[in-house]
Amino acid sequence: MRDLYRQKKTNSAEKTPPKSFEQKNYEIYKQRNEIEVMFDSYKNYLKADVSYMQNRYILEGWLFANFVAMLAYYKLYVRLREAGLLSKHSPKDIIELAKSIIRLKINDIWFPAEITNKTVDLFEKNKIAPLK
Repeated sequence: MRDLYRQKKTNSAEKTPPKSFEQKNYEIYKQRNEIEVMFDSYKNYLKADVSYMQNRYILEGWLFANFVAMLAYYKLYVRLREAGLLSKHSPKDIIELAKSIIRLKINDIWFPAEITNKTVDLFEKNKIAPLK
């Protein structure tokens, strides 16, 4: 059996050995934490754990809006994780910075307000385009 594996390994250097059962379980366990982080942000930051809707159609719209918000939040979370910035910044920090970016209308012409270089650099690292 080992000789067969070595023979396959030498025939194609690109193939990696299959993941062990323990490795697969560990990766699934790590994903569990990500799910818990998303539900925590859903409850605490988006404040979407309670609905006061009394109409079915309004409730469906509210659920859809929260679903889209969670997709955007998770996409931002993944970008921060891939950039290695999750230990320094949370998705909430990025959202708060984005909320502070505004445009001003002066004589019927829109101008972007000042944005700090730190914010611009952070957005560029995460491939987020601020208002221009």
